[in-house]
This record gives sequence, C-alpha cells and structure tokens, in this order.
Amino acid sequence: MSRRLLYVYPFCNLGGVSSAIKQRLSALRSAGYEVHGLFGVDYGGVDDLLANGMADVTVSRAELDAVGELADDYDVVSIVDMPELATSLAVADLRTALIYEIHSGIESVILKNSNEALTACRMVVVPSEWLKAQILHRFPAVPDSQVQVCANIVDADLFSPGPSSRSADLIWVGKLSEHKNWEEALQIMREYFAELKDPRAYFVTGGRLPDRDMNEFLDRVLDYGLTRVVRWLHNVPYAEMPSLYREVAAGGGMLLQCSISESFGMVVHEAARCGVPAVSRRSGAVAEFVESGESGWIYDDGDVPGAVRGLRHLAGGSEERQKVLEGMERRLESFSPSRLGSHYLSLLDKALQG
Repeated sequence: MSRRLLYVYPFCNLGGVSSAIKQRLSALRSAGYEVHGLFGVDYGGVDDLLANGMADVTVSRAELDAVGELADDYDVVSIVDMPELATSLAVADLRTALIYEIHSGIESVILKNSNEALTACRMVVVPSEWLKAQILHRFPAVPDSQVQVCANIVDADLFSPGPSSRSADLIWVGKLSEHKNWEEALQIMREYFAELKDPRAYFVTGGRLPDRDMNEFLDRVLDYGLTRVVRWLHNVPYAEMPSLYREVAAGGGMLLQCSISESFGMVVHEAARCGVPAVSRRSGAVAEFVESGESGWIYDDGDVPGAVRGLRHLAGGSEERQKVLEGMERRLESFSPSRLGSHYLSLLDKALQG
C-alpha cells in the first residue's frame, strides 16, 4: 500500500539533516512511500534530493509556516528541529501521524524544545542514545518510550575502502562555524605537522560562507604557518567525498573532528567506512562510536597536546592503527544501512498505528 510522507525542515542543504533524509529514501521507496520535502530556503540540496528519489521538493517559507493546511494530505508528517511548528500541528486535530525529529546537538537549539512539543506528537526520533539522554534530562516530563533512537544511515556503497593514486595525512570536514571549532583544528594541525616532512591536509567546508568568516579562516591559516600544508576545498559534491577519504587512508592519515557537540557524527562514520580513523574531541554522540585505542582516539576539550598524541598514535601502518581499523569494522556492523532502514520503517509503522 502506497503512503505519503512529508519532511519539513527550514534548510535544504547538501549535508546535515538533508543528507540524513536522503539516505533514508531508498528504504522508504522500497516500502512504498512517496516522499516529499518542504523547506524554507534552499542552500543547494534540492537537486540532490530529487536525484536520489524524493518525489517533490517545495521551497517556500510561507508554505512551511502554513504546513497545517496541507498536513492531512500525507499519511506521515515529520517535523525536524522546529518545536514551535510541531506544537502547533499537534494541537490542530490532524489525522496525519505527526513525528518530531531532533537532529541538532547544539545545546542552545536543544533548549528551544519544550515538554509540550515533545509530548504532543506521536513520537520523537533522535539519531543517538546521547541525544536521547540529553532530551530526557532537560525535559523530565517526556516519557522514555516517547523518544526513539534511529541512527543516521551512511551509504556503504558510496563510502567504502578503495585505492588512491594520491595520499594525505589529515582531513577536517565541517562548516566554518563556532560550533565546529575549526580554529582548534588548525592549532592541532600546526603542532602535529611541525615534526612531519612535507605534510598534506584537506580542510573541507560547506554551506554559506560570509566574507567575514572566509577572511578570518584565511588569516588563521596564515598565522599558523599552514598555507603550504592545508588545501582548502569548499562545497565538495557529496559523491566526491569518498575519494578524499581514500587519499587519507592511503597516506595512513586520520580524520580530525573538533566539534563542540555532535548528535551523531556523520562525518566520523563516513570516514570510517573508507578506512579512516577519527581523532575526535569528546563531543556528544561521537563517543558512542569512537573509543581511544579501540576504534579511534578521543581527546578532551582544548587538549591540543592530547589530540596530537592521538594523531601520532594512529598514524601510518602501526599495530595500534591496525587494531583501531579492525575495531571500526566491528562497530560499523551495528550501523548497517539495511538494518537502520528497517528500523526506521518500523518506527513509521508504530506512528501510523497511533
């Protein structure tokens, strides 16, 4: 039986929430869902969603704000990180099955939620046990059973090990935002590369890039003496990311992840599937996958020397690196795309049953 599902989110990006939605499309379409998207503004993600099987994408802030008028045209409506909208729809006596998803791990965004928003919908879906614990701690009126965990799906066919004719020592991926803590990444690179001969690193950024942020980043790269080391790439097409990770794997290099908090750690999982271990700040859900010496390396907030020790520990072809690579493979088995797709479909069935 065919069903209609609508995702509602303010921003249509190439990564982040839009990417998480995109990775569900194959399982949803196989199960007979016709999937639509409603976004407030497009930052380059519309064509990507359509190319991957979304039936229709509408970009209109006015329609997003008035989504209650069309919600009953769908069997399921999933509101993402918009608590006010979730609350207004939940009290509108709609027939549709209303799901509320939280994907942001930023504390200030989490705190915009409310007991009312979280309990008014049929269920809340989050991508990690860490984020579930944050929600239940901050909103004690929300029952444990109301919050369901379904990890994000990573395309295991696209993100996979493979040969590379080039090599690199390090890669950092994220937005040039305070939350992503990019300046700490540059500090770590400066210290780590001081003892390497001819090091090579990628700094991959995405999203909007105001001139002020761009100039600040370039100034810091210059200040830290990294202009000959760091290759800066902006808005790399998603399908080209695996080739960058494979270069890092070929060079015995690592992913450097410095975010203040992560609700899942999509980049960590993508790199891992290409054979690249992460040296990560202790940031939210990342610690559910990365364990020092077992499946990567964790350093504490601001501990630049600790991060450098982790990079040195995992670099090259050491026994320690091989142990970590084997640990990564074992943990990735728990994040099988088919298993996660089936789990998400079961959550939709539960929501439809009321």
